[in-house]
Amino acid sequence: MSVEEPLTGQIDKLYLGGAVHGKMYPELKKFAQELDPSQIGEVFMFGTSGGVFSIKKELMSALKENGVRIGKDTMFPHGFAPKIKSDLNDNQLAEVDKFIEATK
Repeated sequence: MSVEEPLTGQIDKLYLGGAVHGKMYPELKKFAQELDPSQIGEVFMFGTSGGVFSIKKELMSALKENGVRIGKDTMFPHGFAPKIKSDLNDNQLAEVDKFIEATK
């Protein structure tokens, strides 16, 4: 589903995130800021990068602006940077598995 489409109906768990490009896409920020807290149980954040290139702080700030409940489990794996294309390594794949299991 694209962040350019509004959500419909009640959603227990929304997985919301984006790719590393140094900062969050404007469309993702707008989508996060406009979420209806009464429509969503909680949001689980993820991104393709941890560390200095992470969108975690910016995404969390956008979600908090309207009172959306943010799940305690997030996933922002280290090892990716802008313009570097790579497959997930074993540690990153383990992070994905851990995130999925923790948010079931």
